[in-house]
Amino acid sequence: MFAQRNLTVNQWILVIIILCIPLINLVFLLVWALSSTENESVRNFSRAVIKLHLILIGVTVAVFIGLGGSLAWIGSNEPTGGTGSMNSFLSLSGGSETESHIQFGNIVHRANMGITTISGETTNTDDQDHSYSAIITFYDSNKQIVGTGMAIIDNIGPGQTKTFETITTDNLENATSYKADVDSIIY
Repeated sequence: MFAQRNLTVNQWILVIIILCIPLINLVFLLVWALSSTENESVRNFSRAVIKLHLILIGVTVAVFIGLGGSLAWIGSNEPTGGTGSMNSFLSLSGGSETESHIQFGNIVHRANMGITTISGETTNTDDQDHSYSAIITFYDSNKQIVGTGMAIIDNIGPGQTKTFETITTDNLENATSYKADVDSIIY
């Protein structure tokens, strides 16, 4: 985070002070909690605050462990998804899939902070309005499924093209092809 930015001396001092405040607070709380000369209510309060600190630290560590690879982008200049930059799109081979007068095309995905956004276009070639759900399945070079996404397209008129977008936590870095299908037609 700081590797791409030059901080002034004042900014570095401010960062150090902000990072040290909880540590200094914890030291004073420990001294009060273990002191035999302090009032009993002060010691009990100090112990309660220390327990709260430990719980918050535990929850924070659990969240970071739970996110796992989602935080791999922190401190790294490498783009996710191998796409050239953090927000660029990766086009995949797959062409346009057609089912009951509904076509899909221009399906791309991009990864950012552990969330993959899938975008594409769909065209209604029928002579009536439709609303439907679509499933986009991504495959690797061995034709194994590496991820899926679902989008709802609402009220698309005859001959109309709409863009859709959905998110997934699946890692689509190894995706080489896709298949887009209509899951269910609402009307």
